[in-house]
Amino acid sequence: MKSPTERVTRIAHISDLHIHAAGRHGARASRVVEYLRRRAEHLAGVVITGDLTQDGLDREYEALAEVLDPLSGVLPVFVCPGNHDDRGLIRRMLLNQPGDGPVNQVARVGELTVLLCDAVVPGSSRGELGAATLEWLAEALRGYRGPTVVAFHQPPLALGISNLDGSRLADSQALADALADHPQVVGILCGHVHTAIRTEFAGIPLIMAPSTAYAWKLPLDRADPDHGVTEPLVVLHEFWDDRLFTYFQPCPDYKMEQF
Repeated sequence: MKSPTERVTRIAHISDLHIHAAGRHGARASRVVEYLRRRAEHLAGVVITGDLTQDGLDREYEALAEVLDPLSGVLPVFVCPGNHDDRGLIRRMLLNQPGDGPVNQVARVGELTVLLCDAVVPGSSRGELGAATLEWLAEALRGYRGPTVVAFHQPPLALGISNLDGSRLADSQALADALADHPQVVGILCGHVHTAIRTEFAGIPLIMAPSTAYAWKLPLDRADPDHGVTEPLVVLHEFWDDRLFTYFQPCPDYKMEQF
């Protein structure tokens, strides 16, 4: 058994940046990027689980590239698309790949294999992996037997957030079937719900990263007019001793440190 001082792999998990062509949400995302840059030596990589932009426009992906630029050459960044994204533009502008098919990727991040899946249904907010991505995932799980994390945008179950539960992953049972008999999967990473949630799906830890842009109010907060935008959070996952440990860390406003 490894001790906590011998941790194998630490990855950052963020989501739902919603970078807007008019510049909205960029400052908060940059605040998160600065937090990560200052801790780069302690991280193996960054996973972003979708909704990188607000409207999937080329100029928004250009703005996103500027926001993420401080991590260039410092930390590898891995992305999967969300319902606000454009697959073709992600391929061309972020991944330097042709085509506009599902953006499914395998990333080696320290001791972890991260399987980034495309759950986008073009023109819809709901999520669905679909037959092609499920087949890709099943093949990848057969090929990578070491500790593995699966990442996609919409969560595979209802969470009690009425305006989002209807857009959860439609083929969650097929996902559960694909994950069965694969104990190497130590975590499932999602976004979409704009708040930090940790639960389980198919007996596997399921962690949703909050949005860097803004938070959805939980049912118990909706009657509270003083509950507004929360501080941006980063989710940190540490893998050691054959399990995933998850921490939710607020990001300081570095511009205010001088005061």
